[in-house]
Amino acid sequence: MTTASTTSTTCTTCTMMPAAIPSAAASAPHGTAPICLNTEHLATTTLAELNSAAGLLTRVDRKYLVPLNCAQELVDGLAPDARVLAIDEQRRFSYASTYFDTPGLEAFMLAARKRRRRFKVRTRTYLDSGL
Repeated sequence: MTTASTTSTTCTTCTMMPAAIPSAAASAPHGTAPICLNTEHLATTTLAELNSAAGLLTRVDRKYLVPLNCAQELVDGLAPDARVLAIDEQRRFSYASTYFDTPGLEAFMLAARKRRRRFKVRTRTYLDSGL
């Protein structure tokens, strides 16, 4: 079995992945850049509201690589009804994930080839709560 670990800091509307910003990543724990965008102008939603609405939605993930110097402008231009998750008045959450794969990297290869039927096995620890 093959494993790979990552640590990410989710800043409301952005996720800073390890080594995403080389100069900042070098001094940050686990290579995570300690940078967060200003989302104070956005209304908040609770975890209960998010979970309630999630059951009625189809999840679609889209990931984009945005230069850091353009990211705040992008957040500032979000639709007026965009909301940000807040738990105990906190808008920034960190987590560590460990991904498991076969020795031949089957899960990774299925995802890389954009197969519709694929799998992912991981453990995740939410660092702020320890869950």
